[in-house]
Amino acid sequence: EDSECIIIKTDNNSTRNHLVVYAVLFMLCLLLCGHVVNCLDRHVHTCPERVALIWERDEQGSEVRYTYRELLEMTCRLGNLLRRHGVKKGDCVTIYMPTCPLAVVSMLACARIGAAHNVVFAGFSAEALAERIRDGETC
Repeated sequence: EDSECIIIKTDNNSTRNHLVVYAVLFMLCLLLCGHVVNCLDRHVHTCPERVALIWERDEQGSEVRYTYRELLEMTCRLGNLLRRHGVKKGDCVTIYMPTCPLAVVSMLACARIGAAHNVVFAGFSAEALAERIRDGETC
């Protein structure tokens, strides 16, 4: 059942996991850019209640499952919020947050509206974050 879903795992050694998950998700979003409709909508039409994403939290045995319908709804809501704040096709959005479902939704929302995204690991200092945001302005 879960063979086509994304699994996000976190643990106490989360720095490595965050970077690996973000790298994988970034590559997925690069591949999906322009095809987010195909990524989510086609599944919503055929199997909306199928699990699309499993988030395994730090607490052992604690997981949250999101269906394609839920993931699409969150992606559209965030995409609309970004648009209301002036984000448009061709813009670059820096995503600075921990590994969580909303990080996936953020990347999908950016791709859905045609905005590039720059994912920055949430453990960076303020100076390192500022440097990455400046570097990301050219993405």
